[in-house]
Parts: sequence; structure tokens; C-alpha cells
Amino acid sequence: MAKAEEVEIATGSVDAVREEPLRERLSKRFVISIAGLYLAGALVLTFPLGLHLASSTPADFGDSRLTTYVLAWDAHALAHYPTRLFQDPIFYPAPDALAYTDHSVGLALFAAPIDWTTGNPYLAQNIVLILSIAFSGLTAALLAFELVQDRRAAIVAGAAYAFCPYWFGHVINIAHIQILASGWMPLCFLGIHRWLRTQSPRWVALAGSAFVMAALTSWYQAIYLTLAVVAFTVVLAVLSRPKRLMSILLQGAIATVLVGGILLPFALPYHRIQQRDPNFVRTEAQAGPYSAVYSSYLSAPKNNVLWATTTASFRRNQRGLAGLERTLFPGAACLVLALVGLLSFRHFRRDGPVLTATLAFTVIAVLISFGPHAVAGTSLWKFLFEHLSFLHALRVPARVEIITLVGLSVMAAFGARSLLRWFPRFATLLCILLTAAIFAEGLSIPIGLGKAVRVPSVYASLAHRPGAILELPTGKPSLRNWAGPSNFDIEYMLYQTKHWRPIANGYSGYRPSYYDHTLAIALALPSKSALIALRQLGIDTLILHTDLVVATPWKELQSELRLVRDVSILSVSGPIIVYSLDRVPVS
Repeated sequence: MAKAEEVEIATGSVDAVREEPLRERLSKRFVISIAGLYLAGALVLTFPLGLHLASSTPADFGDSRLTTYVLAWDAHALAHYPTRLFQDPIFYPAPDALAYTDHSVGLALFAAPIDWTTGNPYLAQNIVLILSIAFSGLTAALLAFELVQDRRAAIVAGAAYAFCPYWFGHVINIAHIQILASGWMPLCFLGIHRWLRTQSPRWVALAGSAFVMAALTSWYQAIYLTLAVVAFTVVLAVLSRPKRLMSILLQGAIATVLVGGILLPFALPYHRIQQRDPNFVRTEAQAGPYSAVYSSYLSAPKNNVLWATTTASFRRNQRGLAGLERTLFPGAACLVLALVGLLSFRHFRRDGPVLTATLAFTVIAVLISFGPHAVAGTSLWKFLFEHLSFLHALRVPARVEIITLVGLSVMAAFGARSLLRWFPRFATLLCILLTAAIFAEGLSIPIGLGKAVRVPSVYASLAHRPGAILELPTGKPSLRNWAGPSNFDIEYMLYQTKHWRPIANGYSGYRPSYYDHTLAIALALPSKSALIALRQLGIDTLILHTDLVVATPWKELQSELRLVRDVSILSVSGPIIVYSLDRVPVS
């Protein structure tokens, strides 16, 4: 009986495999040990963030501060009015304002308790970021062990995923914790593989739960993981030839319905905005600059310790902020191990189905990363973009790298296992050397930190003010760019965490029509019609930052408001003047 079962496993059939006993178990001690290893690596790779957890952001970039704000709002909303989570009080009077960016509830579930306990959203974000890197390494190692049944190879694969140079790229990737926190994806693939191997509902439940958490972390993860899961599941099921196909289909259908039901309330606010604003989509023209080119896969971040100089010539094609999204080099060690894994035909008959399924979704991800740029005369992304409407929500095709790295780490696990078996006497030493090499390739330190915004004391007094608030100036500090979404606005949003009153300002990847309407009114200040229009919108408080208005249309507003009888000063704090519009007539 045991011999018959072994033969069936070797030929790829999943039906003879029983859920108990498992082929091999990992001890809790081993899991905790490698989790500690990945945590230590995360602390080093994010240096000096660990020394400034409570007083910095992981990049001096507006999007990093936006994530701080979103997690702070999520924590506040979950504690006080969870059913109104998406009614973020920015871009007033826009409804569903949180849906103008990733809601990041999957991160907030872990960040919120830290925020509630300490009152420090920066500390909450930074702790979750570092733990997310360690979690990614752990889950990638668990997936690798599920597939190769080798502890040392699993350790190497976890490092290949969590310590990849891509995650620690200059400014962009380290600033987007919702992209970096990708540890749920390997867990999803683990659940799918074991579900197809055992047909036990609990493993499809694990896969579904991991998918939900990935989707609640970022819509990029949700959409790209959907494509990868479909490819992986279909190819693996076809090659494994399960006999209880109807049972698998039924369980998969139930899981899909349950996952969709859980995620639907989080998707509806985005749909409502699109119904109100048809321009709330990404276009092919917008995706182009954020798509990979051939040299992207040989481009390491410009602050990478080992590869920055060597890959500089390839990085010349990755310019500007969009170019920073296209530094997709996964590391030489990972690539070599993945190639060894694919070429190790000694075990190919047994590993063929999972290697083929992994290769399938990895190749699909690489092709998608090129966006509208043609590869071999065609664009897979363009085909999918025309037929799958949910892809219209994404601007950055290159971020599908998060899927590519899962595939490469799995293939690297097979490659590492082959090397360890070829040199059994040096297996432990090889594991250490491979892990160290991968870690060294990921070093992009010191990462650039942004300073935490210090909220002026005057903002706490606004908590009980009626109506909404408009802060001026909006936009960037140069005349040429002052009208655009700006770091001024993200700072005002962080100031808002002290009062949580609605503000007309806002910062995100989208700029709603409400913002432009309010901006047009603000440009007409201090005319009577503009003041009345603000009051009609429900804006009762105007805040002027006199130190920031020099190069903006509001540089004379302070002196002009002195002549307006219906506008009174509530308080002055340094360069910040708070005006009351209560006496301005509504009509």
C-alpha cells in the first residue's frame, strides 16, 4: 500500500495523498527561528528606520505620508464609526473619499491597535512595515517547504522573496507599504497547492482567507493575484489530473462566492465614484510610463549597495518617478537558482506539474509588466485591459513584479534543493552562503527617511468647530506647479488627525472634481461671492499659512482679509492664521 501511494505521488496524481499524516512537518521552533531570521534581515535592510520608528516615514515622499494618514484614519474610523470607513473627511464635500486611494484595511487591522495604544501613527506604520517584510519571508519559506520538502531550501526561498532588491528601491517601493506587505500571496498559493493535493476544504479556506487579506491590503495585490491564482490553479489541476474534479469545482465555487461577498463592500465605494465620475479610471496613456522595458529587469535601485553601479547603464531608461517603478532586477542569486530549478530534470517528473504551473503565472506576470509595450509583436496587458474592466483601476503594470517574485522564489527553492542535494556534505554551509548572498543583493541602505509632521497646537482647538475647513495655499510652492496635488495638502491631512473635521484639501493618486471646484472658488477670494460660495459648501473655517503663500495667488490674501468685515480671526499660531466665516451670509 505504501509503495502504491508513493508511485501515485511520483506520477503527479493527487488523489492517493491523505491529509494526515503530512509528508513532513515543520516544528514550531523552526518556524519561530526563521521568522526571527527574516525579522533581523528586515531591520537591517530598512536601516536606519528601526532607530526612528516613532518620528519618521520610510521615505521622504508624499505617498509615504499618505499611507501614514490612511492608516491613522482607518484606526480612527474602526474605533468610532466602522460603517462609515470610506467617508474619509478629505476632499470635502466628496463622498467615499477614502476610495480615491487604497483603503489598506488589511494593514490597519494590525496598525490600529498600535495607534490606539500609543497615539502615534508613524510608529504604527513603521512597525507594521518591518513585520510585513519578515512575514513575507516566512510565508514564502512555508510555500517553498510545501513544494520541495527541504528546510534549507525553504530558508533560501524565503530570503529570495523578502530580501529582493525590488522591495527596497529608492523612494518608491519602500514608500508603498501596501505593495511591500505582500506576505499573504505565498500563503494563498500554499493553500491552493495543498487543497489540490488533499481536496480538504480547510486548505481552500486558507487560500481564500489569504486572498482576502491580500486584497484588503491593496487592490494591486487583489487584481494581480487573481490572474496568477487562476493560471496556477488551472495548470496545476490539469497536470495533476484529480479524479474528484466535481468536488474541487464545488469547493472552489463556494470559496469564490464567499471571498467575493467579503470583498464586495470594500469594492462598492470605488464603483460609486466611477459612476459619478467616468474619468475615475486609468488609461493606456497613463500606464505607458509605468510599464517595464527590457532593461527594467536588469535595473537595480540606484541606492543598491552591490548593483547600483553595475546596472547604472540599464537604469538610464528608468527616469523620473515613473522610472523608479521600473527597477525590477530580482537579484542575480535568485535568477541563477530559479534557472537551476527549471533545469533540474532529475526530479522533473515529480515536480513537473507545480513547476509548470509556477512558470505559467510567472511568465504571464512578466508579460503584463510591459503594459502597452509590445513583446514579440503583441501586448498581453493590452488584450487583458480591453477585456477585463478591473484592470482599468491600475496605473502601474510594473507592480505585477510582486507576482513575478513569488514565482521566482518558488523556482529558486527547487534550484536550492538541487544544489543542496548535489553537495550534501556542505548543505548547511551552502544554505548560509546562498541566504547571505541574497541578503547582500537586497542591501540598499541607508534608506532615505522622511520626518514626521509636527502638528501645530492650534489644530487641536478645531475639533469642536462647526462645518468644514479649507487650508491655503493648496499646491506646490512654485508658480508653475502650485495648482497640482501637493505635499502641502498631505501635511494638512496629517494636521487633521488632531481634530478630524472635514477639510476641502486632499492628496491622492486621483484629483476629484470637488477639489477643482473648491480651488476655483478659493482663487476668487476674498470676493464676497467666493466667501458666500464657501459657506454654501459648508466651509466655516479658513486657515492661511502665511509662510507658504509667497509664490501663490494668495500671497496678498492676509492683508485683503483685514478689509472684509464678515471674516474674523479665531486664532494665530506663528505663521498660521485661523479665520471664522460664521458671519458670512449663506446667500
